Amino acid sequence: MFSRRIKMILEYVGTAYCGWQVQDNGLSIQEVVTSAVKAMVGHDVSLVGSSRTDSGVHALGLPVHFDTTTEIPTFGFLRGLNSILPSDIRVVSVEDAPSDFHAQRDAKKKWYRYLILNAPHASAILSNRSWHRFRDLNIDLMNEVSQQLVGQHDFTAYCAIDDQSKSKERTVLDIQWHELKADARLEVASAAPLAGHLIACDVVGEGFLKQMVRNIVGTVLEVGEGRRQAGDIKKALDAKDRRAGGVCAPAEGLYLMKVYY
Repeated sequence: MFSRRIKMILEYVGTAYCGWQVQDNGLSIQEVVTSAVKAMVGHDVSLVGSSRTDSGVHALGLPVHFDTTTEIPTFGFLRGLNSILPSDIRVVSVEDAPSDFHAQRDAKKKWYRYLILNAPHASAILSNRSWHRFRDLNIDLMNEVSQQLVGQHDFTAYCAIDDQSKSKERTVLDIQWHELKADARLEVASAAPLAGHLIACDVVGEGFLKQMVRNIVGTVLEVGEGRRQAGDIKKALDAKDRRAGGVCAPAEGLYLMKVYY
């Protein structure tokens, strides 16, 4: 029987969803997209995503794949799915993929970005899209201490207590903190230019444990605010105990930017 494998890149705002994966306790991105695909192809599909983003986490580039027996052209999927899906989920690209392509297993590295609004007060425009922090941040120091986490390590201190992974060893390739230029779209949407600074933490790695990026961000941020010593980053890593790490940054500031194959 004729069959083809379709690869899509999804963009979504995760605020209204319980995460990527189908769950009993709420509506997931996977459930909504699967329903839309089934409506187009007329048969059951298994939608495989590259990452399992948590509740409230966003994505600018999450790859997925599914198999279909239909001959709908890729531009037909692009237009059709975006006409069915809710406005907070978009399909940004569609292509035919090799039959052995696997969105999850073939991934080589992933890029996450955490967005912080460093300002005297929170922003209505960036509500549920960033983490507001009012204390001054020492970005140079945050970049310096973050390098202690680059490489292959046991990240037990930087993952969720309920993480079920057999091994807590992961390889982080790069961590960079930097200020983002104000987005013109944000300034148009607000009555005045955005007050404060948008700070991004870009984390690239071969794979991540549950809440690992958020725990790294929260712990390093405490150093940047002067509430934790620079040496505490390595001490937590060596302790291999979640209690040695800092606060877990909230989900709303985290974005899956890109998955590399």
